[in-house]
Amino acid sequence: MRAAEIQPKKLVVFDIDDTLVHTQTKVHVVKDGQVVNSLNSHDFTHYKLKPGENFDFEDFRNAREFFEKSRPIIPMMNQLKKDISTGNKVVMVTARADFDDKELFLDTFRKYGVDMNKVHVYRAGNSKQGTTEERKKAIIKNLLDADDYTKAIMYDDAKPNLHSFIELKKDHPRTKFYAWHVSLEGEASEYMRESFVSEKRRRKRSRQAAYGPGPYGGYGYVVGYSGDGGSDGGVGEDYTDEGWKDWVAGAALGAAALGAQGKPIIVQQHVEPGDTVYSIARQNNVDPKEIIKLNNFDMSTKLKPGQMVKVPDYSKPLDKQKTKKSEKLDTDKTVTGTTEEALLRMYAKKANIKGNELVAFLSQVAHETMNFKHMVELGGSNDFKKYDPTYAPSKAKQLGNIKPGDGEKYKGRGFIQLTGRYNYAKAGEALNLPLESKPELVEKPEVAAKVAIWYWKNRVQPNVDNFKNVKDVTKPINPGLKGLEDRKDKFNKFMVAMR
Repeated sequence: MRAAEIQPKKLVVFDIDDTLVHTQTKVHVVKDGQVVNSLNSHDFTHYKLKPGENFDFEDFRNAREFFEKSRPIIPMMNQLKKDISTGNKVVMVTARADFDDKELFLDTFRKYGVDMNKVHVYRAGNSKQGTTEERKKAIIKNLLDADDYTKAIMYDDAKPNLHSFIELKKDHPRTKFYAWHVSLEGEASEYMRESFVSEKRRRKRSRQAAYGPGPYGGYGYVVGYSGDGGSDGGVGEDYTDEGWKDWVAGAALGAAALGAQGKPIIVQQHVEPGDTVYSIARQNNVDPKEIIKLNNFDMSTKLKPGQMVKVPDYSKPLDKQKTKKSEKLDTDKTVTGTTEEALLRMYAKKANIKGNELVAFLSQVAHETMNFKHMVELGGSNDFKKYDPTYAPSKAKQLGNIKPGDGEKYKGRGFIQLTGRYNYAKAGEALNLPLESKPELVEKPEVAAKVAIWYWKNRVQPNVDNFKNVKDVTKPINPGLKGLEDRKDKFNKFMVAMR
């Protein structure tokens, strides 16, 4: 038998939304002709219709919106391409139904170098029977029944889907099952291997580095790092992927992080275990006071799992950031077309950062903030235990975090994703701002710009001789060199655009 005729023995299953790409598309819940709720892909997986409610999938079938607005999750895209290149049987199983334009949908992946001729997409949304996880389970079962696979691997951001996948073990005892939970930053951790592996014995192994805003902004008082050195600093591995409880819609509504115009649509959100008023606000990128006011809460209100909370959903585009009249921002000259980049450029030029150094500066910040869309490190309260002295004393010491709760209080913020009490204190001292007592000030674009310039001048500039060397530029920002390929890619794009 020729090698080309040998049937692959490994089945690799990828979810799409929030596993391979981040999207802003929502499924609407309709009752009596009115939209009563709008769900992102994660919400949709868990939502149970109430009497009289129906799902409206119109937006979920819009291939043009998917093509134009999807943002690739680079580590998982790389994993997808790796599995395709090694000859594995690779499929995508999505909660969506058929798109209105199949080829345009496939082009979304082709433009990132994915050979879609070697990938089949199964759409669980076409089935009318059972929950999303049950529909996905049925699709995968049919695939396993059709061939004798030695291994079955699944990547998904939703744990119920992974549980259902592992349950197939009982019908396929000769196949080894591996379930990988994907965080919203793109980090895959081994969630479960075979159904008989206990919580105590399970060890989660990290795959490629996270992409986008996350645990690599501004930490390390010993050497002044602005990024994650690559070790967990002593944090228990049980906390590596629990942030999904505290972040449901943050990625979908990330564009609203810097403010919005017009009156918001008020929608209902389901409270997950561990949610608080502040985590709900962070999920939707709004001021906690808005949540408190809408629901008639007070500052001490404790949310209960299963409770429905009113949240504002800003449907209109962003206002341009307000600046001094003499400092008009020209977004036409930016690479990303954002007022945030225009603002940062203005501050950088005033600080005499120009030429290749300006390209390096802007491209690094573009990586840290997902193209200037996020001014706060993504994740839920459990994610920031990796910075907390109670759970991760070694890393907390690096950050200068000394009190319980410092991990979340001094999480990454601003253009450079400043992280840790020590760095907040140092930046505040240099800029004459109360950043240690009010770390949230770094979320404000103008403050964030000043902090980024300070960090660059004091931590990066003195340690780099050649600003075209992306690796050397990245080290003072992220000594673990996480996201290096994306940083290089952004440097090249900015270099071409700014010639």
